[in-house]
Amino acid sequence: MGKYENTLKQVQLRNLLSEKKYDKALVMAEEMIAENKVTDITELKLFADIYRKCRKYKEAKELYSRIYEEIPTRRVLYSLIALCIKSKDIDEAENLYKEYIKKDKTSIDRYILRYRIDKASKAERSVIIKDLEKIKKTDYIEEWAYELAKQYHKAGMIKECIEECRQIIIWFSDGEIAERAKLLKMHHEGNVSDEVMVSLEQYIGSDVSKYMDSASDGITDLDEINESVGDEFKTQIKLPEEAEIMAAKMADINGHAAAEDYSDVELSIGADVSQMIDEETKAEDAVNDAVKEIQEEIASDINEVDDVTGTSGLALSKYAKEMPYITEKEFFNNPKDMAKDALSFVVVTEIEKDVMPTVQIIAKALNRIGRLDSHRIARINAVNLNNVNIENEIDNLFGACVLIEDASLMSMKTINSIIKVIDAYHSKLAIVLTDTEKNMSKMLFKEEVLKNQMKHFIFCE
Repeated sequence: MGKYENTLKQVQLRNLLSEKKYDKALVMAEEMIAENKVTDITELKLFADIYRKCRKYKEAKELYSRIYEEIPTRRVLYSLIALCIKSKDIDEAENLYKEYIKKDKTSIDRYILRYRIDKASKAERSVIIKDLEKIKKTDYIEEWAYELAKQYHKAGMIKECIEECRQIIIWFSDGEIAERAKLLKMHHEGNVSDEVMVSLEQYIGSDVSKYMDSASDGITDLDEINESVGDEFKTQIKLPEEAEIMAAKMADINGHAAAEDYSDVELSIGADVSQMIDEETKAEDAVNDAVKEIQEEIASDINEVDDVTGTSGLALSKYAKEMPYITEKEFFNNPKDMAKDALSFVVVTEIEKDVMPTVQIIAKALNRIGRLDSHRIARINAVNLNNVNIENEIDNLFGACVLIEDASLMSMKTINSIIKVIDAYHSKLAIVLTDTEKNMSKMLFKEEVLKNQMKHFIFCE
């Protein structure tokens, strides 16, 4: 097959995939494989994805094994292990997992894989619960929090189930999962009829692994993720898109992006750390080394990031004259400030999706330099926060980065609570307020006490 003809066929295959015509794509791919010994990595990845879409997991796994031989990266290995689980090759998945945790020292993915392997091998429920608790400790994501609540329910751990549901309702008050958590909580409190419970049980029986598959197996289209996970998990799943944005941001900050010869975007924050900071190292050196590692890791795993996502600058409002805003680039070029000041941040942008990647980078950096115990992010909208006494939830937030979206909508009561929390617990958690520049600056212009408590003012470009 000529190179030109082969290229055309690859384009056709990609079009069939985008149109979700998987059966036609499979026929065409198998014809190409029969005609030619495929060695090109791009083709291998394309054919593997077609096999995966058609649930031919063993064939997809064989191709991913060949890809991993050429590109032994963390992300390819993750996909390979996921395919081993899908094809019920648990022993192989277990062996590859031992290799994976050498590459991934800290990310949530290692705990997600551990959960999947244990679930597939029918481990004791207590083991499954411990896996999910580790996922929660690393990053509080509503899909996994709900899975933990369901496991508590199945194990008869009623008190723990009710508390987990309560936390989901507080921090993720909107959406399908929060509604299921409300019903589950009401059931254990005796406020749900038997008829409603019958309907609820079918959702409790569903496994969150659908979300893990779609978020991690190379799917980057948000609509496709939501379609693949089913009605129960149609919520704000933004991780793949946000990962690409974060990669672009850090490529811009570092002045370059690492391009490689293969097609997946590789992003690993906190993974492949070659050295741990020695306990006896001086604090200033530890900060410098940690920040350097963060920037190098992010840049080294970026693949095919050509354009920087976001605005080319913000037109600051008249209120912003009172606020010491700096760009992300300026902020990350001077990370020592995070080591000495209170952990209170204002992040403004005109594009909502630009915020989370920036906050993730901040959380990772704070964890690396020892200011936070974890890089967990507790995310809540200001309107929902107005119905919560954050001071009563403080024990659950220690070590986390608390992201308050649409912060200009905070009530006076909430603002006063935030001021108290920053003043009393500034060394135990981070507070991040985010909104558009105009809304945020206008609020802080009026709320002088809150403005004085905020130490870092960043706008996303």
